[in-house]
Amino acid sequence: MPSNQTLEDPPDRFDPFEHELGKALRRAGDTFAPADRSALVDAGVARGRRRRARRRTAVAAGGVFALAAAGLAGGYGGGPPGGTTHTVSLGADEGADLITGPKAVAGDDLAATLATLLPDGTLTGIEVSESQGLNVRGVFDDGDGAAEVSVALGTSGSFRTEDPAGCPDRLHVPNAACTSTELSDGGRLMIFQGNVYADLREKTKVWRAVLRTADGHVIEANEYNAPAEKGAAVSRAEPPLDPARLRALVTSDAWRGHLDTLPAPSPGGDGSDPGPDVPESTVDVAKVMRSLLPAGLKVVGQDGQDGGGEYGYLVVDDGRGRSLVQINVQPRSEHLRGALFGGDPTTLPDGTLLREEVSGGDKDVAGAVMWTVDTLRTDGLRVVVSAFNSGDQQSAPSRAEPALTMKQLAAIATSDKWTAG
Repeated sequence: MPSNQTLEDPPDRFDPFEHELGKALRRAGDTFAPADRSALVDAGVARGRRRRARRRTAVAAGGVFALAAAGLAGGYGGGPPGGTTHTVSLGADEGADLITGPKAVAGDDLAATLATLLPDGTLTGIEVSESQGLNVRGVFDDGDGAAEVSVALGTSGSFRTEDPAGCPDRLHVPNAACTSTELSDGGRLMIFQGNVYADLREKTKVWRAVLRTADGHVIEANEYNAPAEKGAAVSRAEPPLDPARLRALVTSDAWRGHLDTLPAPSPGGDGSDPGPDVPESTVDVAKVMRSLLPAGLKVVGQDGQDGGGEYGYLVVDDGRGRSLVQINVQPRSEHLRGALFGGDPTTLPDGTLLREEVSGGDKDVAGAVMWTVDTLRTDGLRVVVSAFNSGDQQSAPSRAEPALTMKQLAAIATSDKWTAG
């Protein structure tokens, strides 16, 4: 990774939490009989993205604090699964307001630490939880409008990304600002500015800072320009902490005592160990997919991943508009045979099961078309190929249909090249 990775587009169309939470929920569908096969097909693609993200810098579209699947703090709104949550009481009354700024309450309590690091104002509705780390959130008001602010503490191993402080893939954040910088002490700091919803159904902005320390600890702060991430009216034009204050918040030595209460980061605390899971494909997915493209397609964008991994994508153009093509390669997927291919799939001469699916994708984009070919080989290798009638899943269609036909997608999915390497 370069030492200073940037995404410089205006922060006005990003959906970090919705995108990642959707992936987490769809992955859960792998263990159930599908009521909606289209959603289950996409679950496989989502699972591949998660595995790819472990090998890369960040989950597509960021947002590691908000997701149980990503590690630390559980889902926003519903509380952290498997952990404990309580309202902080630092005054005579349960849930008493905390003064922030120079007059903030001193002490080692997590909420008190947050209060001392915020500008002048008050912190209310405070919750502290323990779910794969330490988490604190509250509603901060500096007099210019209430805003949810939260901090999560953990280790790189709590996050399912190679580097929680890396910027997300540009394909998934076409309109966001992000910098990821290597620090002189060996750590990495990411500052992100975007929006909760890509389609701006709500005007809530999310700004985030993530520090991955040299020893493998992670401190993440999230803030909004509303008293809640979702479902609350915007209360101010921007979140209360500018990028400089966000940096100061996560890099403060005041968190060190809390980090010391966590389990020590595992060796290779930079998150390089992907952890136990189904083994990844050993082929270079994007490279193989490119070699299998039919003639007449120009590649205008592609996954930056090099080497092995389960997920890859290309953006192609045949002269009639851009089309996103993505592929997921999953070894040892025999357990999905009944759930995904239990109806009436096509059986090829070599025993491979093949099923085609036509849908509108999962982003509720008007006019979106997604064509998918899902295959499962006798050795358990699952290859899923999808093509869209736009260059990404968030934008309006750029063409009437995807650039590849179902027959062409099937030829890619059943190629012998996926078993090479």
